[in-house]
Amino acid sequence: MKRLLFKKYAIALLVPLLAAVCQWWLWKWLSPDRFILLYPAVMISSWYGGFYAGMLSTAVAVLSVDYFFIAPLFATGVDAHEARQFLFFAIICVFLSYMNRKIFSRQRLPAEGASSEEQLRLITSTVPALISYLDTQ
Repeated sequence: MKRLLFKKYAIALLVPLLAAVCQWWLWKWLSPDRFILLYPAVMISSWYGGFYAGMLSTAVAVLSVDYFFIAPLFATGVDAHEARQFLFFAIICVFLSYMNRKIFSRQRLPAEGASSEEQLRLITSTVPALISYLDTQ
């Protein structure tokens, strides 16, 4: 269990860093778009590691953009316009992580869906008998 948890969070750390390195190499072609390769990185991290791994990946992505792609380079600190961009990026990444969690939980638990369908079928088949029982009283 600890090994799996470590693997999830290691991927959540490494995938956005790898995306930032790729973006650094491709910066002259991607120049105005600071987050273009980091959206898929967060999505992959949250798909593999879950919601909290996606949040960690989002934090790493924000810090890497701040450090590597915003002037002055290799320093932290943003102005109000850049803070708004970070906020929108973070909101979208939270949404992506949340949706990945919902999709993953639905795929992982098909047995519960089958049992709830069975319960619904049982309830709907016994409702007419219950209505006639209450009607006679």
